[in-house]
Amino acid sequence: MPATRKKRKVRRPVAWGNWLWVAFFACTAVGLAASPLTAIRVVRVSGAAAADRGRLTTLLQSLDGKAAAQVNPRGIETLAMAGPSVDNADFSRNIFGRGRLEVRRRMPVAIVANRRGTLLDGTGQMFPGIPPEGMPRVFLSANTLNLQATLSAAWESGRIAELCGDLRQLPLRNVTLDVAADGLMKLRLADGAVVVLGSTHQMKEKLTKLTSLIQQRPGLLDTVAEVNLTLPERPTYTPRSNP
Repeated sequence: MPATRKKRKVRRPVAWGNWLWVAFFACTAVGLAASPLTAIRVVRVSGAAAADRGRLTTLLQSLDGKAAAQVNPRGIETLAMAGPSVDNADFSRNIFGRGRLEVRRRMPVAIVANRRGTLLDGTGQMFPGIPPEGMPRVFLSANTLNLQATLSAAWESGRIAELCGDLRQLPLRNVTLDVAADGLMKLRLADGAVVVLGSTHQMKEKLTKLTSLIQQRPGLLDTVAEVNLTLPERPTYTPRSNP
């Protein structure tokens, strides 16, 4: 049989010109990014609370004179989030000397009644802040406050925060949520009436029942000392004693 002739591979010329242009632009981009000409001169800050602006201004002043490539955005974000009232931060910059820091603040759902200047956010975390008007108050037992201080998850912080958020939807004003050391809860109203809620079990049903009772009997809370909603399908009442 005749020997099979191997096909020679055709060598194509390397397009050195194209590669050189790619290398040129890459080097130019890197050089510009590291050049003092790209130093950040203006940073816009959005979403920050007034109490945080001084701290953030000091943080951003540390960028003065640094080229864009020398600035670590993740590092700036971490330092920005060191403030207890900051929930999240996003920092961006470009080679034209401009940067932007977007801050998302913690949104309070309740005032911690027995810790001055302390708020509770929607995740159950406490943070310092100026108490807004018309917000529910939550009174936590000393044991619960200690658990929070040690970052323990032994108390139902998330559920309590959710409950505080739901309380703002009720037709009630000046409400204080008492949370006992055993986790049992009750609402104390401005006129002295108490609504016993018990544990967080069936909490949606309990609040729905309370709203229904108020709508059906608008003067109910003026005539009772206590409404017990531990079993929302079977509420009980304790009338106010005559003066």
